[in-house]
Amino acid sequence: SQIQSFSYRQLLIADSTSYNFTRNFALNFTGILKYYQQGEFNNTEFSEKPVTYFAEQKFNPVLNYYFSSFANAGIGYKYFEQNRYQYENGERQLSRTYRSYGPMAQANFYFSKNSLLNILTGLDYITYSNSSQNSNSIYLLMNILWNI
Repeated sequence: SQIQSFSYRQLLIADSTSYNFTRNFALNFTGILKYYQQGEFNNTEFSEKPVTYFAEQKFNPVLNYYFSSFANAGIGYKYFEQNRYQYENGERQLSRTYRSYGPMAQANFYFSKNSLLNILTGLDYITYSNSSQNSNSIYLLMNILWNI
């Protein structure tokens, strides 16, 4: 490729916390903030030209019920937002906003040797700063981690 894009000046802040109401009920929260810049790097002159900048945030609270040490299920909400900026005359200008949010549910089943079956489903509402592209969808994901 003649076009090379590099990500530099990246900052990622992630945190998660759990609060146990009872032995079987817990609230789990995950939050992520990510800021990064992409640009073109001129290797011969050892210079850079910023092209795009992204600001992302993701929040996911989930209320879980623990049936046993081998199974749990939860309901929650997920929210993701990405603001995309372009550089015009050296100034950063907001060019597009993308949001994905909605309710979700999950179930986890733990097996011997740290194997796991994770089922995740939910409703995604997707909005763009250009409202003609807005949509929604239902999703179902199944992940299997099988340690032999």
